Amino acid sequence: MNKRFLYSLWTLASLFFFLWLLFPGEFAEALIEAHTDRKVGNVSVNLEGVGPALPLGLSVKGLSLSLPDMPPVSARDIRLTPSWLTLVTSRPGAGMKASLFGGRVEADVRVRYKGFAWNSISGEVEDVDLSTLSPFFSGRLPVDLTLSGQGQGRLELTRDNEVTGTGEIRLAGVTVGIKDPIIPVEKLTFASVTAEVEVKGRKLTITRVHVDGTEVDAELRGTLTLSDRIESSRINVNGTVNPDPDFVKTLSDRVPLAMLVDPKLLKRGRIPLRITGTLGEPRVSLK
Repeated sequence: MNKRFLYSLWTLASLFFFLWLLFPGEFAEALIEAHTDRKVGNVSVNLEGVGPALPLGLSVKGLSLSLPDMPPVSARDIRLTPSWLTLVTSRPGAGMKASLFGGRVEADVRVRYKGFAWNSISGEVEDVDLSTLSPFFSGRLPVDLTLSGQGQGRLELTRDNEVTGTGEIRLAGVTVGIKDPIIPVEKLTFASVTAEVEVKGRKLTITRVHVDGTEVDAELRGTLTLSDRIESSRINVNGTVNPDPDFVKTLSDRVPLAMLVDPKLLKRGRIPLRITGTLGEPRVSLK
């Protein structure tokens, strides 16, 4: 009995060793890149270091994803592990871990055998470096912005006839740098920013945004209707802002605030805010 067990263990270990040693990494990279190019022609994928991982799975040292008119997205130390109990169902799944935007992301994805399209996604991101997101805003907003700070988030999506789900974003230690000759503010700082959203198709309902800042606090809610071009996405957000009195005084020394905001509202503190238009050309009203 012991000999049989040892022989079986030796055979299994040898099999795994040779599979590991002879794994066709370059062939797998080329196959995945070609399949992605065939399925999504306007997306370019480059892989580095594809190989087996223990427990049974796949590891990728690096991935670069290029989209039209967007900066490339790079991920490192990717690990894919099948959810073995789901492989006998009609919706097999896999787990994924990776380093992305200076932080860590974990996700579970379920797909349909028919068409191999994703059916549900559950994911979390931790310790994202917000400065790595600044290039994605460059040239797409009416003002030049830079970001710093850390972010966390979660996302739950399902897809039947349309995509539905919920998400949450939590930011901390945020600094927004503003470079615009018209705006007399060089930066805004926030201790925390929390946003909760609901997803239905292309429409994101912003159920709550709470901003705790040095210069201004805010409570917002509204909708964002996504477009193929992110800057064309339509926004409709309402809420109130509560500027710090010292910040208001500093602004008053530079611009005539009475032309923008009713002085009575400034004294009261809570100022109505409405943002409409598109992400590329938003219209802001403080009345």
